[in-house]
Amino acid sequence: MHNQAMLDARDVRPGDLLLHSGNSQISSLVAWFGDAIYSHIAIMADAGDLIEAAPGGARRVPLVRRLAQVEGYHFIDLYRPTAAGGRVADEQQIAATVRRAQEYLGSPYPLDLLVQLGVISALRGRLPESNLARWVIRLAIDAAMSRDASRVMCSEIVYRALAEARTSPPGSMAPTIVVSAPLLLPFPAIDIAKLIKELESMLKPGATLAPPLDAAEPLDDRHSDAALAKDYAALREQMGLTAAPAADVIVVPNPNPKTVSPADLERSPSVRLVGRLRLG
Repeated sequence: MHNQAMLDARDVRPGDLLLHSGNSQISSLVAWFGDAIYSHIAIMADAGDLIEAAPGGARRVPLVRRLAQVEGYHFIDLYRPTAAGGRVADEQQIAATVRRAQEYLGSPYPLDLLVQLGVISALRGRLPESNLARWVIRLAIDAAMSRDASRVMCSEIVYRALAEARTSPPGSMAPTIVVSAPLLLPFPAIDIAKLIKELESMLKPGATLAPPLDAAEPLDDRHSDAALAKDYAALREQMGLTAAPAADVIVVPNPNPKTVSPADLERSPSVRLVGRLRLG
């Protein structure tokens, strides 16, 4: 994006979507797995608060507090959803969207981002060459296949708030999800020591991980193309994902909220980029 408008907190409205580019090691992996520049998304409520999924349950956070967290984010971009047909959403539609988002407050969240990585990986079906990426994706698939899929993640809450808003006519705020061409971003430079600390902090207390010591060190058979592809397929089936080739589908009908990613909402024709928020 070039020459985008720079915005302040006063420019943000209820119902707006805030797409975050985080600077943690996990954020870099989430963005890469999702084939996007964003790693997190939240939706604005009223009273200057945003609503987002979080380890302690979906929560409200003052926007001014988030904008002050300059160490945690590269940037935060503001997108504005539209109503059916690309129309400007009216007050009733926005209010209904915010009310629906508020109903998810406190909803449990996967206690580690491995679940989110697993969902995104299953959706994208990417088989990375990097041994580090294969190690993380192996953890992600295992975690996603073994955990309760009813817990809600960041993009899921945002999508559900829009799609399930009790509007007149019904569904008038549901965003259209489309299949887009992959960006094929390069695998990010990852500080393995920092990544391990981040991952272990999100696992059960006392859990430890044993990553490959060398990026070129061969991994075991569980990381092979055949093994990863088999478990990708099993996870996709568990999640109810269509097996249709992406090239044959333009608009995703009735998307599974579990599989909607920040990138899907960014690229939806139902939202418009407004600008970038000033941090600090």
